[in-house]
Amino acid sequence: MASKKNATIVDEELMEDFVEEVIEAPKPKKVNKPKHDPSELISCRSVRFGELRLIGPKTRMPYSWANEGDYRDVEYQDLVSWKALHSPYLYEPMIIIEDEDIREEWHADLGKLYDELEEVDLKAMFKMPMRQFVSQLKKLPDGMKTTVQNMAYAGIKDGSLYDLRIIKAIDEHLGTELMMMIQ
Repeated sequence: MASKKNATIVDEELMEDFVEEVIEAPKPKKVNKPKHDPSELISCRSVRFGELRLIGPKTRMPYSWANEGDYRDVEYQDLVSWKALHSPYLYEPMIIIEDEDIREEWHADLGKLYDELEEVDLKAMFKMPMRQFVSQLKKLPDGMKTTVQNMAYAGIKDGSLYDLRIIKAIDEHLGTELMMMIQ
């Protein structure tokens, strides 16, 4: 028995109407994120007045800074843990990461905060005209406000801060009672 093959004649002009053009979507670019070894040491600067002691959540390693502006190396894995926990150590902040690669990598989370802090010199704040001082004080993150309180306390104690207007502004805006130290 002979098998019949069904042959279909296709009008080429009709087919042209139905041919879809396949456009390839652009392939997403691979972002080469720097890979960091978990135990890699990353330089961090304290922005807290006075001694600062922290315990790494991952390594349980103690980290300490003697005063504001001091540098200490912190293991990358502890920084990642603090970031994941939205720890006030990084977000208020108490320390600032000095490694440019990590700052770039974490720019979405910490970039705005770090950009604002780059403009602030806490020691110079105390020498600003009153309006500028109050304006700067209001803009500071909570951790930096605590640093201003501590700096003012130390300044009153050692006699270097004697401007009553500055002291009253700190009391008024931060809820302290530094004026009681003077009276």
